[in-house]
Amino acid sequence: MGNEQSKQQTNAVVDRKKPLLSVILYVTNGKKCQEKLEATLKGIKAESHFLTDLRLENSTSEESSRRKHYQHRVVPFNITAEFQNNHVGLPSEIQFLSRMSNKFCRQLSDSKQEIFCWLKLKNRPLRSNEDTTSVCTLGVDSIAFGTLTNASTFVHCYRSSTGAGSVTTYQIAFQFEDRKISLTQEADQQTFCAEIEYRHLHRESRPIIHVVSRSEGWVDVYIQLQHPPLMYECFNVYESEQSRKSRRSFLYGVKAEDIGRSDILRVRFNMSDGVTFMQELLSKLQTVDNPHWELRFTWIDEERMREVTHADETKLRDNFAVLYASKVLQSIGLRCQLISCLFLVKDLPKEDHADFLYHVADCYEDEAEYYLIDINKIKQQWKSNSKQYTGMVNLVFLTPTRIIFKRLNTCESNRVLRDYFKDGREEYLMKVYFRDENAQKSQNLHFIHQGALDDHQVDMHIKITHVKLPRSCKTFSFSLPLI
Repeated sequence: MGNEQSKQQTNAVVDRKKPLLSVILYVTNGKKCQEKLEATLKGIKAESHFLTDLRLENSTSEESSRRKHYQHRVVPFNITAEFQNNHVGLPSEIQFLSRMSNKFCRQLSDSKQEIFCWLKLKNRPLRSNEDTTSVCTLGVDSIAFGTLTNASTFVHCYRSSTGAGSVTTYQIAFQFEDRKISLTQEADQQTFCAEIEYRHLHRESRPIIHVVSRSEGWVDVYIQLQHPPLMYECFNVYESEQSRKSRRSFLYGVKAEDIGRSDILRVRFNMSDGVTFMQELLSKLQTVDNPHWELRFTWIDEERMREVTHADETKLRDNFAVLYASKVLQSIGLRCQLISCLFLVKDLPKEDHADFLYHVADCYEDEAEYYLIDINKIKQQWKSNSKQYTGMVNLVFLTPTRIIFKRLNTCESNRVLRDYFKDGREEYLMKVYFRDENAQKSQNLHFIHQGALDDHQVDMHIKITHVKLPRSCKTFSFSLPLI
């Protein structure tokens, strides 16, 4: 009798217990704004009728070990939300994180002081439904290819919309078993597809997806890429995917170089009535490949168009090595084309310019959160690891969407090299490879399948002009047809 009464009392206590949600907040330069953090949280608590408590605490155990020593310090805070028990309309995890990020991160972000923040659940992924399907497909309102200039500002070089009267429609499919994301485009009775394979996402750190809730009912998802997507034009679209005739092609209306230099694909959904589906999609991404996905709920400014103009190379043309090193850095992607190489090397001796640009390129290429890199700390790191590049040759990869200049590389000796490129004349030699988007060998570079052959040639042209070289050589240029 006593035991039964004790169980009833325990159950009553459990029923009355208010649900809790633990969130971790990452803030750059967080010590500068702790008072603002607490004031903003008080305002959110006062406006939210379903919250009984909202607390902010310093975190000592959640330091991010993945962050390299040359980055800005990212300070974690613990946020604990306590909800009213049995409150009608209690938000789901994704609703709460979206509401918090829409107001909290937007108010806190300050690009001038380099203060940016993002939210994620603490120590666990989103709740998932075990009965979810292997493929989640939904319509997309618009897409954009671009980059993040910092943790809250997106710059795009291409943006498309499926507004009224548009002949182009988009659909995105998250294929969990095949481990890829497929973006399908229908335009003028043609079907195009861009595929992002999980293995093409960042390997050094977790692939990051930024989820931004807009006040107008839209949700923007920013998918961070390491390599451009693989693109196809599809024939016989009503047949199974395995039997389609396809060839490597392009997306309708999108320049290949716009896709090639971008490292962010932004897709926009109208999710005003699709919170449940969004919860299923994001939770499935984490559970199917946990812990390799990192979902961040944050605020990113409305994207702005920025034309990428060619860098002023007039002061680099006197030194071919420095000019080539600047091309190595800029070929990494759009984010590096926005960097002034002259600014990076302005305080260094001229003989160190090329080596330092190579070092910066290495740091930026493997780092998903390049916008947190502290260039001053990179210089300190470089001084103890600088290298000499003698007896090496230039290396270039040509892919369907881009030209990738690589740092100097060793080359096996042969008769031609010994007879014509000896005594320091390696700078006149360049090794050129044709590769897939991930710079790996591929048997399907043009994706010629079942006799479907592209009906036109593509010319890729690399040209560096007015370079002061020995023996009055003023121009380095070549043009190769890709058939």
